[in-house]
Formats: sequence, structure tokens, C-alpha cells
Amino acid sequence: MKHLIFLNSIVSKLLDKKIARLERAGNGANSCVYKVTTIDEQKYAVKVYRRKLSDKHKTRQENEKLAIELLNKSSVGYVPNFVNADFKNRVSIFEWVEGNSPKEIYISDIKQAASFFDKIFSLSHSIQTENFHFAAEPCLSGNEILRQIETRSLALTPEFKKNRFVTNYLNTKFFQKIDELINEGKRKALAAEISLEKEVGASDWKLIPADFSFQNSLRSEGGKLTFIDFEYFGWDDPIKGVCDFIFHPSYLMPYEHRDLFINLISEKINNSFLFKKKLHCFSYFFIARWALIMFNPITSNRLQFSDEGLSGEDKKSFIQQKSAQQIKTIQQYIDNQIEITECL
Repeated sequence: MKHLIFLNSIVSKLLDKKIARLERAGNGANSCVYKVTTIDEQKYAVKVYRRKLSDKHKTRQENEKLAIELLNKSSVGYVPNFVNADFKNRVSIFEWVEGNSPKEIYISDIKQAASFFDKIFSLSHSIQTENFHFAAEPCLSGNEILRQIETRSLALTPEFKKNRFVTNYLNTKFFQKIDELINEGKRKALAAEISLEKEVGASDWKLIPADFSFQNSLRSEGGKLTFIDFEYFGWDDPIKGVCDFIFHPSYLMPYEHRDLFINLISEKINNSFLFKKKLHCFSYFFIARWALIMFNPITSNRLQFSDEGLSGEDKKSFIQQKSAQQIKTIQQYIDNQIEITECL
């Protein structure tokens, strides 16, 4: 309750208005979102950012502010307006957007997402983009993606050394499947004469909304999408931006949607034929990378926030249940993504 009173005072000061209602509207791994209604019935979205030791350069909060302001100033559309921020207390305020996160995805949504990407790509190398660093975990070469896969893979064994259920899955199935994905990507890259060593040159970098998915969108009653969450916005290979989106675990994109999105994006890319070849080869790497990221919800740091103070056998049972659920999700994700990717 104390933190809500404190938040109320911060928001009231930032808006220079008295607050009538403050309600929890969303809770993610990196932030909490509140819906605020002022006494004059104006509504705002208030985002409170969790501190992360991995924050580099500008904080995620500062980066999101810059991204939103750039996109609005450049008339990209599809994003809410930035209102104000308190960087010391990690609080930002945006306009409130009426809508719901899409439960079903339609062709019109794919077209809107492709248009949004195209407009962001078109901003690249304009004078307005000089303040941006690389997007989160940039992937400028095939070898860099493989390095990230290796780093994440090596971290899993010590993380789950006390969780025999996860350890057994890692050693009997998961690592073998990761090796198969890597080898298939390498095989296709060799056949297509796609270099894993060569980095994307600066002239081909694009601004991308990293870690982007339909999960980070709101659909109005009229079907218009508004995209939110730009904490990791920055420079990268456009293939990374596309793969983040089409392979995001929050939405298993069917072949028809994936093919349409890739074709719409490719039309705007120089040498679209090479872009598609490289994307197909690297797809196997990005599936592996996402599968590794999907272990995050069952790491000890994450589970301690959701175990509701359990201890002893109750806590052990809770961890095993959560682990089993997530492992099933990971295995389904890998199998489904491989099946769809083979059709591309």
C-alpha cells in the first residue's frame, strides 16, 4: 500500500493533477503498468520499470522515451504519446490507449505490423536516430547468434543443477535438439553460400523494436493496432528484428501469416532475394535462441516472486509443476517452429 501512495504522489506531480483512481493494468518481467484516472476523467498509462543490473548506456526507460518520441515525431503512427517521466523513481507516463491484446491474429494485423516495421526501417540513418545504441543483444552475424546460443546453453546447467526434472530434460532431449537446429542452420547456410563470419555493415543496420510481438499490442474496436513496449529499441540487422517477431513464443505464427509478413518486409529491403535466403538459414539459430530464452520463467530468480512464500515439500512441488509446464511449452514451441520453418 505504501508504494501505491508514493506512486500516486509521483504521478500527481508529473501530471500536475489530482488522481482519482490508480489501478493495476499489467505486470511483466521488466515492469508494472497502471491505469490512472485524474479528477477531470483523463486517463493515462503509468509504467514503473524494474531496475536491471544488465542495463547499459541509457536505461530501458530512457530508451523507450526516445523511441516513442522519435516514432511520433516522424509520424510513424501505431504508438501512444509520451507524456512525462521521473527517471529517478523509474516512472513514465503515456497516453492511455483503449483496446485489448489480440487473442486471434488476422491478415489485417499482419499487414499493420509489416507497415509498422517498414516505417521504422525507413527512419534508419536519419539525423533523428543518432541517440540510439544497439538493440538488446544485437545479432550482426551468424557467428554472433551462435555465440549467444552457446552462452545461454552453458548457463542452464548451473542454473538448474538442483532441479533434477529440468536437468534430465536438458541432457536427454533439449541440448540434442539445439545441436540439430544449429547444424541444420549451418548446413543451409553452406548450401546457400551465406557467410556466418561476415558482419552486417553499418550501412545496412536498421532500427528495430527488439523483443517485439503481438503480445505488445492493443487492438481497438475498429481493428487498429497500437504497439507498446520499446525498451530494447535500437540498431541491429533487420533479420534480427524480423526473426524476433515471427518466432516470438507468445504467438505461434502460422505459415500463411509468416510468409505474408516476410514478403511484405522483403519488398522494402535492398537485395530481397539475399535477405530471404539469409533469413531462412538463420531461422534455425533464432528458434534455438528463443527456446533458450523460454527457460527464464523457471529460473530461481523468477520463481521466487511467484512461489507465494512456500517452503519445504510444498515449494519443491510448486517448482516441479512450473518446470513441467514450461518444458512442455518449450518442446511444443521447438517442434511447431521447425515444422513451419521447413515450409518457408
